[in-house]
Amino acid sequence: FKEATLESTPACAVFVVETVENAQPAESAGAAVRYFNRKRKGQEQGLLKDKLKFCVVCVGDTNLLLDRQTTTAQDCNQAGQTLDTALLYLGGERMCIRCEANDATGLEEAVEPWKAKHFWPGLAKALKGQEEEGPSTTAPSTAITTEAEDAQHQRPLLILFGSQTGNSQEIAKQIHAECPEKGIKATVMAMQELKFQSALPTGTVVLFVVSSTGDGDPPDNCALFYSQLKKKSNPDGMLRGVDYTVLGLGDQNYTAFMEVPRILHKRMEALGATCFYPRGEADEVEGLDEFVEVWSAGLWEPLLKVLCAKGGSGEAPGAGSLTFAEPEVQTLKGVPALEAARVEVKWLPVGTPVPAVEYPHTNGGDDHMYSAQAPFLAGVNECRLLTAPSSDRRVLHLGLDIRDSGAVYQPGDSIAVLPQNPEAEVQALLARLGLSPLAPLDVVPAAGQPAGTSRALLLPHLPLPGVTLTPERCLKHHCDIASPPRKTMLRTLAEYTKDEGEKHRLLQLSSRGGKEMYDQQIKQARPSLLQLLNMFPSCCPPFADLLDALPALAPRYYSLTSCQKEHPSSVQVAFSVVNFTSPTGLPRAGVATNWLDNLAGLRKGGFKPDFESAAKVPIFFKKGGGFHPPADILDATMIMVGPGTGVAPFRGFLQARRAALKEQKGKATGQAWLYFGCRQPEEDFLYREEFQEMVTDGTLTHLKTAFSRVTEEKVYVQHLMLEQGAELCRLIMAGAYVFVCGDGGQMAKDVNHALITILETHSGMKDIDVSSFIRTMIQDHKYVRDIWS
Repeated sequence: FKEATLESTPACAVFVVETVENAQPAESAGAAVRYFNRKRKGQEQGLLKDKLKFCVVCVGDTNLLLDRQTTTAQDCNQAGQTLDTALLYLGGERMCIRCEANDATGLEEAVEPWKAKHFWPGLAKALKGQEEEGPSTTAPSTAITTEAEDAQHQRPLLILFGSQTGNSQEIAKQIHAECPEKGIKATVMAMQELKFQSALPTGTVVLFVVSSTGDGDPPDNCALFYSQLKKKSNPDGMLRGVDYTVLGLGDQNYTAFMEVPRILHKRMEALGATCFYPRGEADEVEGLDEFVEVWSAGLWEPLLKVLCAKGGSGEAPGAGSLTFAEPEVQTLKGVPALEAARVEVKWLPVGTPVPAVEYPHTNGGDDHMYSAQAPFLAGVNECRLLTAPSSDRRVLHLGLDIRDSGAVYQPGDSIAVLPQNPEAEVQALLARLGLSPLAPLDVVPAAGQPAGTSRALLLPHLPLPGVTLTPERCLKHHCDIASPPRKTMLRTLAEYTKDEGEKHRLLQLSSRGGKEMYDQQIKQARPSLLQLLNMFPSCCPPFADLLDALPALAPRYYSLTSCQKEHPSSVQVAFSVVNFTSPTGLPRAGVATNWLDNLAGLRKGGFKPDFESAAKVPIFFKKGGGFHPPADILDATMIMVGPGTGVAPFRGFLQARRAALKEQKGKATGQAWLYFGCRQPEEDFLYREEFQEMVTDGTLTHLKTAFSRVTEEKVYVQHLMLEQGAELCRLIMAGAYVFVCGDGGQMAKDVNHALITILETHSGMKDIDVSSFIRTMIQDHKYVRDIWS
């Protein structure tokens, strides 16, 4: 690679790329992969145009995957996939589709058919210069669109999304907005809006856009559909005659990467449905937009073919094949079609009663189950600053009173907080829109919506139908007005902008051709809705269109830092108060953390609990899955790694161990190790006194602290782990549990690499045996991570 001049000399090139542990390229391939990926991230889109014709052979081994229970070649070839996507983005032209081979199932089984069917024909055409016969780098032609428009038996397309943060929903809406210009009749909705048993009759064509959350949990707005799809009682062949494809969204830093999209795909296939277009996996680490743009560009031709079929399709082209490649790149210069608002706002007479209580009082029913629709209202009973007042980091410890909830929790669980947008921001936005804050209103389905559609289905984050709303209530409690506006929102705003220059700019921001402009002015600058509207003074959207386009104000999840045995009537959390300045100089503040900070009143001279008059925090509970202390907490050894606020749940783990020690009068055979990291001991050593007391009373047998700003060379938790590698290896081989909590962007990877190094160095196992050993630890819930990006 270093001797090639691919950027200046026209060439045909074959890249053979091996992926090794941790999804990294083999050493000999690393330079090329990193080089072209840097160019892609630098947006040098035409760098290889008319210069490079290429193909990529990916070689991987699912035995090397640490966190993914899979046997497919697509899942172990990240390095080759990254290179292929980068070359395509930079303007290179594929000679043929990418080959993906898995050494665990046999390399030749994948490579030989690919060579015969794709490589040799593609190479021959490329060398002869027969570009007209080669793989196209443009989108389906308008002739295909016309054919689709004229088709007499075209079936409609159903686009279903499962979205926790709004990314899947936004992408689903973008695809839906492009359907009319392709001549496709389509409907887009959340999976929860349909009953699985009747949602997919024979002849349905469905496109799923879905993500995974946490430990492979489905997003809230598709959980019921997903659980029904997974039922073993579903009869074989119940989805025969249904055509589908899946676009998955995920983050490779998480343990259960792509679990929901992959299981959804397998269950659809197992129940008889036919995949008409290869499943896509967009990784947030590598860039969602880049992958989705390429994947969706290749979607239209196979989609139009299956829509125009008179019935359910048979074997789909490429479905279940040994190879998978993203379709050819396309640069769209147009703007997406305008999505008509699905709801209308009916303004009610002045004086119409408006409920004064935001959330009805509830005890969670007989099973004490709470949710976003029916949360528990918890009073603040404790608040203290965990960092030094002089630090630029503000970490708070917050206690909430749950004595009347009936809730039962264990260390490792978390609570979801339903926050409020800042009062000043809400009032300023209402003034900008010219709306009376307390004007009573109702939100109903717009004309043309299917019979039986209700507000609860279209905008499930608003209160149930029958509850009178106000503009203030909608924007303060239910809609996300702080996040950077998505492209569908920008397209809506453009429609209601009078100044032609401002309208043109909004249309450009919403278009695919305006990607660079969107990245700089929206993604990086991160303007709120109010800031954006102030940038476009002539924009005045109707309130109904705003409500339909704004994402929900999502719950914020916080790991519990307490144990119910020691704190029977409260839950406690620790969090960083988020305040920063965007790269363009705009001040930004975390909605939930600043709301909680102001609610507790710690900035106003100290926390003073007042249970009768204090504002309540709406919360509900979320189980921690496998992330909780072992049942035999005194006999088991726990190795806990939690730098920064990642240490919070381990305080609860250790409280549980201390309570058990008191019950058993100090009898314990296991050990408890805690690795904690921060900048300096006097600045941000969270729960310092408590952990030191736990060392004194024997709850914590080893406390290892890494301070990154004390010595000239920064020291992190993984460095300390390597120093004690021999002892850690002995404990792990004897059955110790390893828990990791905190940043998934870098820390979790570094700790995972340290763990591999420790076992390779001190256990006597070979590399492949270490990988197998760690995989078994994960399956047995002895290596559990709770990480976030």
